[in-house]
Amino acid sequence: MIKKQAGFTLLEVIVVFTLLAMIMAMIFSGIDSGRRMVAKGEAKITAINEIRVIQNIIRHQVSRAMPIAVAVSDEGEMIKFIGESRRITFVSQMPGYLGSGGPHIQELQLVNARDGIVLQYRHGLVSNYDDEDEMSPFEDAEPMVLLENIAQGSFGFIELDEEREPTDWLSEL
Repeated sequence: MIKKQAGFTLLEVIVVFTLLAMIMAMIFSGIDSGRRMVAKGEAKITAINEIRVIQNIIRHQVSRAMPIAVAVSDEGEMIKFIGESRRITFVSQMPGYLGSGGPHIQELQLVNARDGIVLQYRHGLVSNYDDEDEMSPFEDAEPMVLLENIAQGSFGFIELDEEREPTDWLSEL
């Protein structure tokens, strides 16, 4: 009498373990792919929020610009706002938690850097020094980097014409 075989053959066990290993590899690959997608999404959200905060700071500071001279032209005219395609200079109040009281000369400048363009911000208290040897706090101020790795950028301006109507966008003001 021949005994019936009980259990699985070695070949069946190997096939089952191979299928199990393939299923586990697919599951771990899916989990890792999901983790990477979440990390990329969080990085993108962080970058967007950073840009939004910087945009709000710039909008807030420029909207509070004061009619105080930033510089004097060769003709002796007081210049209250300097607008160029890569630089803005104006006078505005600083928020109380960021600077000492009083109006500050503020400058936003796009500067070429190794990894693209960098947006720098510099500010200093307005001073009325008559002594040419004396430096104002603005001239001594170190620029702070607000945003890095900008692919391209420039500032644009709109001014009012004689009829107090907005003009087209200008690259300098």
